Amino acid sequence: MAGTEVLLEDTLGHVLTEYKNYMQFSGQPGVGDYFFRWYLQNRWDGRRVDRIELEPSQPLPQYLPEPLRAFDPSDHKWIAVYIEGSADVIVNATDSDWAESRDVLLEHSIRVRELADEV
Repeated sequence: MAGTEVLLEDTLGHVLTEYKNYMQFSGQPGVGDYFFRWYLQNRWDGRRVDRIELEPSQPLPQYLPEPLRAFDPSDHKWIAVYIEGSADVIVNATDSDWAESRDVLLEHSIRVRELADEV
């Protein structure tokens, strides 16, 4: 959050909805909540958050390479935004299926940074 990295979100609100389902608007009590508050405060600052256009008529799996369509459907939004936004990396805090699918993700040039490995 203090760096120069840019967060990507989609114009359809999939990313925002995901965060709203799991995080507290107050920024408390945990680090994820603190991040969510930062995201909300910086959401309209194009230097910090970039909005990636996804077509409402196109289902999320259609943005994914065929082998990744079997990936957890709740994570399709992250891959679609990554691909459409030409992202450098997906940052994952706790979801184990990213690490379990590391090889197939790398086959499609999708890099995942595992925060849990850094603790």
